[in-house]
Amino acid sequence: MLEYHEYEKAVFDWLKSKYDKEEFTFSLRQVASKGAETDYFIGTSKSNYFATTFWYISVNFPGSAGDLIMLHFGYTRKNEELSYYFEFNQTNSPHDAQNTSALNLIKELKEPLESKFGFRRPFNPNAKMYNYHLKPMQDAYVDIQTMFQDIDKQLYDVIALVDEYILKEKQSNPEFIARRFTKEDFEANLQKALDRIEKHQNTKANNTTIQNAVEVLNEDQLVGDPDHVPKYRYRTINQILYGPPGTGKTYNSINEALKIIDDSDVKVLNFKDRIAVKALFDKKVQTGQIVFTTFHQSMSYEDFIEGIKPDIEEDDDGRRSVVYDVKDGIFKLLCKRAISEYYRFKEKREEKTPLDRLSVFDDAWNSLIELTQSYIDSNEPMHLETLTEKKLSVVSITNQGNLIIKPQVIGALEYTVSYARSKKLFDAFPDLNKVNNIDKEFRSVIGGSNATAYWSVIKYLNKWVSEHGHTAKKEEPIAIDEKLITFDQGLVKKHVKEKTTPYILIIDEINRGNVSQIFGELITLIEESKRLGKEEALTVTLPYSKETFGVPPNLHIIGTMNTADRSVEALDAALRRRFSFTEMLPDPALIASAGALNQSGGKLYDLDLAKLLETINRRVEKLVDRDHQIGHSYFLSVVSWEDLRQVFYRCLIPLLQEYFFGDYGKIALVLGKGFVMEKHAGVDADFFADVFDDYEGLAERKVYEIRQYSPEQIEDFKIAIHGIKIS
Repeated sequence: MLEYHEYEKAVFDWLKSKYDKEEFTFSLRQVASKGAETDYFIGTSKSNYFATTFWYISVNFPGSAGDLIMLHFGYTRKNEELSYYFEFNQTNSPHDAQNTSALNLIKELKEPLESKFGFRRPFNPNAKMYNYHLKPMQDAYVDIQTMFQDIDKQLYDVIALVDEYILKEKQSNPEFIARRFTKEDFEANLQKALDRIEKHQNTKANNTTIQNAVEVLNEDQLVGDPDHVPKYRYRTINQILYGPPGTGKTYNSINEALKIIDDSDVKVLNFKDRIAVKALFDKKVQTGQIVFTTFHQSMSYEDFIEGIKPDIEEDDDGRRSVVYDVKDGIFKLLCKRAISEYYRFKEKREEKTPLDRLSVFDDAWNSLIELTQSYIDSNEPMHLETLTEKKLSVVSITNQGNLIIKPQVIGALEYTVSYARSKKLFDAFPDLNKVNNIDKEFRSVIGGSNATAYWSVIKYLNKWVSEHGHTAKKEEPIAIDEKLITFDQGLVKKHVKEKTTPYILIIDEINRGNVSQIFGELITLIEESKRLGKEEALTVTLPYSKETFGVPPNLHIIGTMNTADRSVEALDAALRRRFSFTEMLPDPALIASAGALNQSGGKLYDLDLAKLLETINRRVEKLVDRDHQIGHSYFLSVVSWEDLRQVFYRCLIPLLQEYFFGDYGKIALVLGKGFVMEKHAGVDADFFADVFDDYEGLAERKVYEIRQYSPEQIEDFKIAIHGIKIS
């Protein structure tokens, strides 16, 4: 029987021959984890399976790893024969329009596929995942060529049906991202995969001692535009992109964040399609995997790490008061999300079957709603338990599906118990007996509320779950309660070698804040060697919460820094030592290759915009320095003389005025006399007020001003541009 890698190579050769004959496209593994460096497809030799897909359909949900539609290859249970099947898989609880459309697609496909091919195993409509497998032509094969022939009998019909139903779904949701891989997609992915495989095969053959360095280089991940930034470089966990304004620092921070994540969505992403890049970035921000923030003069330690913040507390009688509590900041919250990945490894390693509470919340909530409605229909009172002997009455259900609850006291106020807040509390407090102060602990999760009313509802929901029972399958995502997370050095060290989900913090304009004050004592902890799980790991006790805190190793920090900003010196040596720096300089060539005038090579009629920018920047560098050059991004959208006029008067000239501190004489040296004119040739000797000192020479001092060209004076503007003397 074929060994795993022989099996995988045979499938690759079969599919590749289809591409050579008919440009048939399919997916390949792009970035390999340790042990899978020479694999062609996703899957592992340990699990005895690998798989491919034929479509780019973006899906993302907690625990997602594979694609929506996949062709699986594997072995029979005793590893004696070969097997295959088509799998359709998506969560039954999609969180956005893209994932909802993906679910709709395979739901609509179910009936025609089942009718044509049958299912490999019974379909379970009540499962958390909407999943079905098509029945293969045979259960097992000894001869792989026979298996390929049978797959061909199903493959093209499956593709035709999927393509047909994708078009139907796009009629309902035109934004649905779903398509066959293009020839360009495939060839790019193929070359990348073959390069990776060849390099790792050579590494093994030569028994090189630089294996770790090769693995880093073999990731083949780019920073920014692949035509603009060097292709290979070592990626550190803390990095800053720095350069003059308009050079694409923020633009490239988005690209870099996605390439660090490098999941199935990123692997098929065309980074030249900016709309698709930004859409995927927004999705990662929405799921909390990427956090984007901007430093400013008012940013503080309390905003970034933790601090005491005011909140509104409401008692059982509806009276509100201001209370103060410790609140986590941006960085600490993201650290909690990042370290939760190691808790998931702990659960998997200990082979527990934890209660996936959120997966049954809707069932428990619907049970309460139905019970309440039955009491309302029969005009009977519906009561819920409280911490005391007194009970609460559920009096109605709102149009939004929330509950209206009131104490059994004459004249008592009514309170709304919402679905969303109840879900947060349900996830946070599986055992109400462990809650010492419901007002304080509930408020830390949902803010000000009537804690007694929410306690009664959560009590009912917990009881319902315990009576009906529910255990999550091991392959399902493990829900981790963030409130119970601690920064456990031992836990991370035990699982630090595992491939965990990366989390990224992008700090735009990092040098505009007081970095030493914002990071505080954590300036040491962000260093790669001081991260949790490392040999030199450090933790600190936070000043407000008194919690032990450390920075997990799967949290990446990307900063951007404008070198022309006068606050740049706020970036002290301690911070610089803990970051790697990538310089982003103006690249005039991008105006010709990626700008709106790329068809004309970056030329606006007879004016070469790239050479115009080069000329201006050489003069600025001579008069100031390289950190104050003008970025290429200002010129990328120019398609007319009016566009160029707007760039000059709204962007370029204001920058030069700032760079030269209002010294218009130097601006004239950069732009020429077409843009700067003398305001006064001179004044009378008695122009100034009488003083004791002699200031007669100042009367002859030349004063300049910017020459303004209106849209109606565009021909004069053209003359001024050509007067810059482009070299």
